Amino acid sequence: CLNCNPEPLDETHGGAAYIEWFVAAPQRVQCIELSQVQHHHSDSIVVEVGPATGSDCSAWTQNYCPHTQRFTFPGLTTADRTSFEAATGETIVQNKLSIVCGTVDTQIFGELLSAPVPDGTTGDGARHFGSYAHLTDTNFVPSACHCQQLCVDHISAGCRSYKYYDLGGVKHCYLQKSPFSLGQGYW
Repeated sequence: CLNCNPEPLDETHGGAAYIEWFVAAPQRVQCIELSQVQHHHSDSIVVEVGPATGSDCSAWTQNYCPHTQRFTFPGLTTADRTSFEAATGETIVQNKLSIVCGTVDTQIFGELLSAPVPDGTTGDGARHFGSYAHLTDTNFVPSACHCQQLCVDHISAGCRSYKYYDLGGVKHCYLQKSPFSLGQGYW
């Protein structure tokens, strides 16, 4: 946005502006760096994340799909930004916004998500579909945000929490029913 004024002034400057961009699904966005001209910068920023297309929605037709994540950065202060002087002589302020999913170094324990097998068997005979290990599964889940989205996609099947393990090249996504405990990875 070359001329987005965040302040309502007249009929041509109606308030908050938005910028949208699209990233291929397997890519992982963990940080957004935003540069703005000093004295005309936004003090609060909202980042919404969601699919570009769905069964009855598409960003291409501006019938947007509901966002699945929302990150709010209210009341950004000078401590949250850096500034520098541009070649034009204007002072540019920069914000680096961290966008991560889940809580790092925390495990949520819950019952692994499962579904009845085609003959209707439940319990021990049920098929577990809440475990996605990258070494053995063709449905590779590359990040905690992808694991969270997978849980959102399986809400109707009972997904209420997820756990993402990423250590030493091993990545594993667990979809779970309601959590029953928080822990440090051991009992």
